[in-house]
Amino acid sequence: MPPETLTQENRFLIINTPLGEDKLLLRSFSGQEGISQLFNFQLDLLSESSNINFDQIIGQNVTFSVVLADENKQRYFNGFVSRFTQLPPEDRLARYQAEVVPWLWFLSCTADCLIFQNLSVPDIIQQVFRNFGFSDFELQLRGDHQPWEYCVQYRETALNFVMRLMEQEGIFFFFKHENGKHTLVLADTPTAHKPCPEQSRVKHEYVGGSRNEEDSINSWRVEQRVRPGKYAIKEYYFETPSNSLLATIKGRVNQNGSDKYEIFDYPGEYEKRAEGDAWVRLRMEEEEVSHKMINGGSDCRSFVSGFRFDLREHDRRDQNGTYVLTSVTHSAHQPIDYAGGGGEGGGEGFAYSN
Repeated sequence: MPPETLTQENRFLIINTPLGEDKLLLRSFSGQEGISQLFNFQLDLLSESSNINFDQIIGQNVTFSVVLADENKQRYFNGFVSRFTQLPPEDRLARYQAEVVPWLWFLSCTADCLIFQNLSVPDIIQQVFRNFGFSDFELQLRGDHQPWEYCVQYRETALNFVMRLMEQEGIFFFFKHENGKHTLVLADTPTAHKPCPEQSRVKHEYVGGSRNEEDSINSWRVEQRVRPGKYAIKEYYFETPSNSLLATIKGRVNQNGSDKYEIFDYPGEYEKRAEGDAWVRLRMEEEEVSHKMINGGSDCRSFVSGFRFDLREHDRRDQNGTYVLTSVTHSAHQPIDYAGGGGEGGGEGFAYSN
């Protein structure tokens, strides 16, 4: 066995689990989080114990964190262990791998056939969550979500069901992380995108590093796409056959004549023209949202999907401005000093990128 007990003290990567303090040490993690996506993280773990009881960790809540640039604060990641694997030992230490997911993931483990009557989509979603004992969510909804006369979940998982309803009514979601819990945020307007915690103003620099006083963006790639310029949906309602239920809309982004390209859909599944106008607006926004995308790289540990940041000091001044993080892929690594008790002089050997 190693000559000294391994400890997470002074390390830049830390994990807390139900197994107890320092039972597992986090050597590295990678994963992705995104708007209206389930986050998924892979954790590489080391331990002095080769006989950890899997039942004490699988399905349990864990929190891991990375120290921020000023070394006085941490960026937390919280979730549930959906998979736990024991790998061959390394340097006389046991090695494990854990997959961490949100509580929303558990809804993929159940399917049913149900009918909901006279409830709005937000009401249905909340009922589904609470039926499974989940309450760590908050609604930041500004739209007018009318009750449905009836709504059917048919031979689909609870996860697919609620995500289908959210997509239809223009509701998106993201997660807020803190020590000990994560919260699902349901929203339908850009006002839900708050500044990134701890560091929301970021410089563009071609050379970055995770040991600087301030994290920065080191790559910036702008991409623009041609998207359809019009959308139309139509419905027929037998009680008012003479009323036209055709709903059309032009996009706000006209890219050199793209407004002559229209998407038409039928049936629209609505009874009133006002409902059709609301649906077609959402479908047009859905098409246009990807007309301009930016892919970048950074060492900004405070970046969280669903939050926004202000870019500064880019070579092209028209690029400076406010942006929403739709997806963030994280990667972090710090070696374990087996002979020195787990730490390597604080952040020695630490690396982070996204």
